[in-house]
Amino acid sequence: MGEHDLDAFKALQNMDTLLVNNFLRLQRHLESEAYDLVIADEAWELDRFWHEHPSLKTAKLAWMTDFVGVLPMHMTDATEARLANDYNAEMITLVEGNKKLRDAAIYIGDEADLVDAPMGKGLPSVRDWTRGHFEFGGYVSGFDAGAYADTAFWKQKLGYSGQEKLCLVAVGGTMAGSAFLRRLMDGARDLRAALPGVRFVIVAGPRVDVGTCPRLTAWISTASCRTLYPMWRRVIWLSCRVG
Repeated sequence: MGEHDLDAFKALQNMDTLLVNNFLRLQRHLESEAYDLVIADEAWELDRFWHEHPSLKTAKLAWMTDFVGVLPMHMTDATEARLANDYNAEMITLVEGNKKLRDAAIYIGDEADLVDAPMGKGLPSVRDWTRGHFEFGGYVSGFDAGAYADTAFWKQKLGYSGQEKLCLVAVGGTMAGSAFLRRLMDGARDLRAALPGVRFVIVAGPRVDVGTCPRLTAWISTASCRTLYPMWRRVIWLSCRVG
C-alpha cells in the first residue's frame, strides 16, 4: 500500500482543538446528568483531562484501549523520537500519580500482542508497563468461531453454492481503506482467472465512495446498523461476482 500512510503519533499531536472540544462537550453532559459509570473506549481526551484535573471526574471510569504508548514512526528521526519519549513519560507520570482514577483499565487483546520495546530513554517497555497497569480482555469477537466451522452449511444458508470460493474483504478506517478496495478490485480479474469461481464479498465503511472503485458486475445494498458511534449508522455491503 502506498496511497495512504497513517502517522498516528502526528495525528494525536494535531488533534488538540478537536480533543478539547470533545472533552468539554462530554464534561458538560456528565455534569448535567447523574451517571454511575463511564465506559471510555479510547476516549483519550477524557482520560487525559481527568488525570490532569481529577476533581472533574463525575463517575467511575472503565478505560479500554488496544494500544499503549507511542513509538516513533521513523526511527532515525531524532526529533520524533524525543517527542514520543516525552509523550510517553508524561502519560506514565499522570497515570502513576493517580493510580485510582481508572476504576478499571482493560487492554483489548493479549499480552503477547504488545511490543517488547522501551517507551523511551529511561522508560519501561510497552509490555512491562501495560502488564502492571491493565487487565487483558482478549479479543472482542462477539461470537464463537467454532459454531461456524461447517462452512458448507453456512454457504448454503447464505445463498452461495458449495463450489464457490469466497473471499471476504473488510476494511477499517473507512477512507483509509478506500485505496485497499480499489487495489483489490484492480487485481480481482487476475485472481478470478487463477482461481475460477472465486467470489468477493466486500464490507466497506460509510465514507467510502463506491463510485470511485473499478466497475464490476455487482449489486449494492445498504443496511442500518447500531454502534456506539453515530458516524457508523450506515454500512455498505458490496457483493461482486468478477468475470
